[in-house]
Amino acid sequence: MAWKIGTLKSGSGLPGTGIGSITTVGFTSCLLPPLGPRPTLRARDLPWHLNVLSYNDATGVVTGSLSHLQIRFSSFVSCTAVIDGTSGTASDGTVKFSYSDRTGVLQVRATGGNLHFYNVQGCAGLINTGDSASISATFTVSPKQAITSP
Repeated sequence: MAWKIGTLKSGSGLPGTGIGSITTVGFTSCLLPPLGPRPTLRARDLPWHLNVLSYNDATGVVTGSLSHLQIRFSSFVSCTAVIDGTSGTASDGTVKFSYSDRTGVLQVRATGGNLHFYNVQGCAGLINTGDSASISATFTVSPKQAITSP
């Protein structure tokens, strides 16, 4: 997965909510075996919001969430769906992340989000509206960002 962080607010004493935004998302790999090796995922309703929730001074690790997520899912077997938080049109999906100030690595966690499939069509019961969904990714932020508190 390739993401482009569009903006991060600079300064000190800033609130962690909405501290940055994700303006470009490119999915490079997706595996859902019953529906083929490479379903297509497309980010919708960008930008997504970057929210810092906590900072551990001893480890230099920031934890937070990405919010406002919505993803269009389709596979070559005419299976389509929307991945979102509470409905297929809400754009309120969230996922958790951690970011290391020392390494510049941001890891999107597969657990702790609220993603589900909605508006499922043509999937032969392999996925259904309301089924949980998850995404995970690890990538290096360049240039590294020094985030020292939410």
